[in-house]
Amino acid sequence: MKKRIFAACRSAVIVSAVILFITATGLAAAFYFLLPAPRILPLYQEISLEEDEEGGYEAFSLTYVTNVGDPRRIRSIAFDDNPDHNLWAVNDSAWEDFVFEEEQDTGVYKNRGPYTVKKETFAVDGSFKTDLEKRGNPFVLSECTVSLDNGRKITSDLGKIVVHPFGGNWTEPNQYGEFTTVCQMPFLDFLSLVKKGGEQND
Repeated sequence: MKKRIFAACRSAVIVSAVILFITATGLAAAFYFLLPAPRILPLYQEISLEEDEEGGYEAFSLTYVTNVGDPRRIRSIAFDDNPDHNLWAVNDSAWEDFVFEEEQDTGVYKNRGPYTVKKETFAVDGSFKTDLEKRGNPFVLSECTVSLDNGRKITSDLGKIVVHPFGGNWTEPNQYGEFTTVCQMPFLDFLSLVKKGGEQND
């Protein structure tokens, strides 16, 4: 009788230990793959501003990845090299009334495992045109500071967005050696960068 009780207790202990091990392993794996901040999938795109647009704009969309359940969204982007040309998400600015419906694809785009893929559209306004005419050279937008809707900021590599004056020479290749092409990093390539995340700034 005692042997049976002992065997039953030992089995219960073993089962409990296995359950605890599996639970701990799952929690550790989930914690390991958590992103410290939203991560932008690098974008390679060239934009040409229309010659006759005074207050017009061109728009581009950024895709970024957050943890499932993370409600934060990107609201604006600032560039150290071009401080006069901050970009705002169209749904959070006066541009909203001028954006075509198909360009208002914001918020949750799709869920992929422990991550949520989101998308925001940003407007490049006519002020770029004036500066482009003065500079004579295109703007190259890359390193940036991203402001989230909860007030936090992260530094990020945007990829490479080249803003040309109307009729400019498009000579900037993307990472695949292609020209004048919109190119976003595939989600699977992002997985190799998942632990790099974004650097939190106060």
